[in-house]
Amino acid sequence: MGTKELKKEVFDKVQLELNQFGLLIYNANIKQLVDVKGHEYFSYLGQKLQNEAANQAKIDVAEAKMKGAAQEAKWELFKKQRAADSVLYEQEKQAEESLYFKTREAEALKNQVETSLFAMKQKAEGEQYAKFKEAEEDLYAKIKKAEGLHVFAGAQGFYVKTLMNSSEETIRQ
Repeated sequence: MGTKELKKEVFDKVQLELNQFGLLIYNANIKQLVDVKGHEYFSYLGQKLQNEAANQAKIDVAEAKMKGAAQEAKWELFKKQRAADSVLYEQEKQAEESLYFKTREAEALKNQVETSLFAMKQKAEGEQYAKFKEAEEDLYAKIKKAEGLHVFAGAQGFYVKTLMNSSEETIRQ
């Protein structure tokens, strides 16, 4: 903004205030105010404005740094969270895999035990069947022996009877 534009803007704003009192600016000049020797009011006022501007700039920089640090901290937290999530995911996958393999091992062991138990049962049933057949054969042999003895006893009885009959006949004659 140039000097003429500044002068016009100042006149317009001041004229607005003077209109309330019915006053009109006819002619005016704008000059820079300078301190009188021994009185440094304007110099201090300028320094004050410069210090305020510098302080505001420092505040703005500090706020920007703080926002940057906060964003950086959020980013670091996000990265750590992602890393933790990744580790957790890997651990869950390993646990699932381990569970799967242990389940498979347990099933294989169970099948092995069932197969072994079945084989033992078959063997025991076979041994029991063999003993049963052996006992059956022994019983059959004893029955046949008893039948033979019975037939023999019957034959001896017949022989004795025949002998007695023949002896009786001989005695009767």
